[in-house]
Amino acid sequence: MNKAIFLDRDGVINKDLSYVYKKEDLFLLDNVIEGLKELKAQGYFLIVISNQSGVARGFFKEEDVRSFHEEIQHRLIENNCSVDAFYYCPHYVKGVVEKYSIECNCRKPKTGLVEKAQKDFDLDLGECVVVGDKVSDMELAKNIGCMGIQIQGNYPLSTDYPVKKDLLEVSEYVKEITTFRIKS
Repeated sequence: MNKAIFLDRDGVINKDLSYVYKKEDLFLLDNVIEGLKELKAQGYFLIVISNQSGVARGFFKEEDVRSFHEEIQHRLIENNCSVDAFYYCPHYVKGVVEKYSIECNCRKPKTGLVEKAQKDFDLDLGECVVVGDKVSDMELAKNIGCMGIQIQGNYPLSTDYPVKKDLLEVSEYVKEITTFRIKS
């Protein structure tokens, strides 16, 4: 079985500009490349798990989400880095686009996207880590039974999970915790 880092997108990989989907609004956060490379070197799959309710709200289309993900991947590849997969939830029960205005099992902190990734990558969830900037990301970690790490950003912080400033700090922390587990 394999292990993965489940990454929220906005506020963890790129600057959260509220419903960001245009390529010209893609700004990678500090130390993203370095952090992702280090996590990959530690043997983790890098999997983005993202709520994209802007689709249900009518702000943009699924094609825009996929195009934005392609641009993220392109910029990462330019820096000898990459994400292994992008999974997103386009749903929001109070949305205006009927097709997406549903109660689903994939909107974080629900576990549907992680369950799909688990099957696709043969993951041991006990060895995985959720990294996000919102309490809902930490709730996802709890719901799937894995470690959570919150990125310090524009949202309230969880009191139950470690907080780090960026993905490079996350990679250092994960390495430290993993080393400690191996020695114990």
